[in-house]
Amino acid sequence: MASSSPSRQPSDGVVVVAAPSLQDAYRRIRRDYGDQTEVLDSRTVSRREARGLGRERLVEVTVRLPGARRAPDPARHPAAAVPGAAAVDGLEREIARIETLVAELADAPAPASSPARSPLAELLVDAGARTGTVDHLLARFGAETGRGPGDRPAFLAWLEENLPASNCGWDGFYGCHAFLGAPGCGRTDLVLAAAARLQDLGRRTLVLAMCPPDEGLIRRLQAAAAQGGYDAALLRRPEQLEEAAEQLAGYDVVLVDLPPLAAPEMAEGGPLHRWLAANGGFHRHLVLPLDADMADQADLVQAVRAWNCDWLAVARTDRSRRWAKLLDLTVTVGLPFSLLAADPLRGGQLEIAASGRLLDRVLGAEAPGFVPDLPVTAQA
Repeated sequence: MASSSPSRQPSDGVVVVAAPSLQDAYRRIRRDYGDQTEVLDSRTVSRREARGLGRERLVEVTVRLPGARRAPDPARHPAAAVPGAAAVDGLEREIARIETLVAELADAPAPASSPARSPLAELLVDAGARTGTVDHLLARFGAETGRGPGDRPAFLAWLEENLPASNCGWDGFYGCHAFLGAPGCGRTDLVLAAAARLQDLGRRTLVLAMCPPDEGLIRRLQAAAAQGGYDAALLRRPEQLEEAAEQLAGYDVVLVDLPPLAAPEMAEGGPLHRWLAANGGFHRHLVLPLDADMADQADLVQAVRAWNCDWLAVARTDRSRRWAKLLDLTVTVGLPFSLLAADPLRGGQLEIAASGRLLDRVLGAEAPGFVPDLPVTAQA
């Protein structure tokens, strides 16, 4: 997770502030260094986590602290010739411009010719996406690229870029991961299958069952751990996860099977929620079954915010072909997809999500009768 601390502070007073967005970086600059800080440069970087799943996208803003000696060669940092307050004010104006554009896009009325009438839009709606979601995506595509809904290749390339996923292999799966979801979402199957896969790859793996509801689940965990060769443990009190945190460092991967969201142990403000939701050392995955009606998942969207989730894991993918409903989650939640599970304990597939393959499934490319080439309408 991004830190508010500068990543570099050499003797000339130049520091680099990293944050998830330009707005956050600007706020941290003002908070930590004041309005007179001199902005030198900014860039977006993508970092692969050394011991975790996926990538972290950050904005790095290079600044010179108030009162610091300037470099003798102003050409080295052209922005150094600009007074600090003016540089920061310029950054603030740019942020305000971006936020205004985003607000205008969100409030823009639907176009007179609905993009949902294009063949590609109809395909997405038929595959499970809501009409409003498709209209929103096509409006964003048009605003960001200047192209119309009839430009199918450009839209699909843009959609793949904006379909967030882990996009790494099993070689990048390390660290501590907690999985939460509604009853019957396929969470435990996914956790046990992932543990067996990771142990088979040579990772020292631990599964923690948090507050198991019955002895049946305990026996199931014991049998699965014995068969998969990984370690397993039960935590009967929410406080035990925090107490065991220091002992987790001896494992390459720790997978926590949390109780269903409706369980008392998962209450917001309770000891488990207070500790885990703010713990940057854990990846928090919300598990959603593909065969669920996404329109009825408003409470799960709230859980994403309450638990500060990092990822969406999709289970029970063998029970539905309406993959385009995942676009609804891309719009409403915006979290990257981590794992995909299709009845993995009974021979189904368990895989790490990749944007390209997700797009193929959204379009039905892996389904019988898929027609890859749609007629292209005139560009709007």
